[in-house]
Parts: sequence; structure tokens; C-alpha cells
Amino acid sequence: MDGHAYQLEPITAAPDGAVKLALQFTEKPVALGELKITGKYVQRLVLSGGPYLVLLDQPAGTVKIPTGSYNQPKIRLEQNGSAALCNSDQSQFGRQISVNDKTPAVLNVAGR
Repeated sequence: MDGHAYQLEPITAAPDGAVKLALQFTEKPVALGELKITGKYVQRLVLSGGPYLVLLDQPAGTVKIPTGSYNQPKIRLEQNGSAALCNSDQSQFGRQISVNDKTPAVLNVAGR
């Protein structure tokens, strides 16, 4: 959330003794690396299949994300009211993005 990493923990008991399901967000420090996103019109980028679930809204240029290898990028492109979705687990099986704290990773995506 807004440049922060959180661990989610389920909470099942409410103070009144009733059983309710909720999630507790606990902020956790993480090592960050750079991801350079080429192209334009990226509305949302979701990186999963790695150590974290990374959600980026309107990322442009270079962004900092938790280090690790992510193997299922999902990208939503939007321009002038038209949208397209690129779901790598369907169209680009095996694509992997590795982010470390030394060298920027590059994701080639979107229009020009």
C-alpha cells in the first residue's frame, strides 16, 4: 500500500466472543529493488507468483518493489477509454521477472 509492505494475518475472534473473520495488516520492512517499466498506458501492474503480491497503479518509469522472482505478471493497459489485459499465465507461460537490490530489472510492456 503506497510504498509499504504488509503481512496479512487472519483474526477469527471478536471482543464480544462472536466468531468473525477479519484481516490484520502488519507493516514489515523488506529489501527493495528497481523495476523499469517501458512503454506507456500501464493502468495497473500485478506481480504474483513470488515472495510478495505487488500491486502498482499507474506505474511509470522506474519503481521500487520488494526483491524476488515473480512469474505471473498481469498488466492492464488503458488509453482513451479503451482497455486491454495481458495475463502472462495464459499468453506468456514461464515468463519471470527477477528483481534484486543491485541491478534494475526491465519489464517491456505496453504501447509507445
